[in-house]
Amino acid sequence: QLNSRIEVDAYGGDVLMDLQVDWRGIPGVTSMASIDPGAAINAVELQLLVDADETAINQSPVANLVNAYLRDGILNNQNGRVQLQASLVDGELLINGRSFPLGQFLNM
Repeated sequence: QLNSRIEVDAYGGDVLMDLQVDWRGIPGVTSMASIDPGAAINAVELQLLVDADETAINQSPVANLVNAYLRDGILNNQNGRVQLQASLVDGELLINGRSFPLGQFLNM
């Protein structure tokens, strides 16, 4: 299990990233070449939280990308904080409550 928390002050504001990853493994796998992508996705559980000051985001190199995701409703802006809550559990990716099918990207 991996737990990582990063807190930084950059571009005039604070940014928090918290990541938790639990690799449950794939029984019977003897080589990397034999790993099925669908099985690998189902064998990992992930939780990610990003909470960033809007001012910092707008002054950073990722401002245009983040603002596009805000317009599309993928990211949230709550009281001047850009927020992302994502999870991957049993092969289902949720980003701020929206489901994104991984099968179309992995031929599952």
